[in-house]
Amino acid sequence: MSVDARKWASGIYEVSAREKAVLMCLADRHNPKMGYAWPSHASIARDTSFSPSTVKRAIKGLEEKGIVVTAKQFERFNNKAATNRYYLVGHSPQLPEEGRVFVVEQYFNPSGDWTIEDHLN
Repeated sequence: MSVDARKWASGIYEVSAREKAVLMCLADRHNPKMGYAWPSHASIARDTSFSPSTVKRAIKGLEEKGIVVTAKQFERFNNKAATNRYYLVGHSPQLPEEGRVFVVEQYFNPSGDWTIEDHLN
């Protein structure tokens, strides 16, 4: 949990109750070293007790208000979309350029270690 991100999010007032709950969840999951959070919609839904569609609407509202920037991720090793990155505008040290898609080339192998895709055969 990022205490600083949660403190920042608690000072955001121009949002609906569902947007605030999702924002607080993103703040809880914000990684200060990485500069973003990347929970799945299912994880946010579980944490907030909202449906995944409500989570998506809340994130869209936060994006429209300029509070959150979403960046897509793609898992090269699975050849599929990965969970989005969520940047907190005004808190994250850097924001991605618009339309940027990040390629994930690492994953946890069965032993729980990070494996880089380039080393797979």
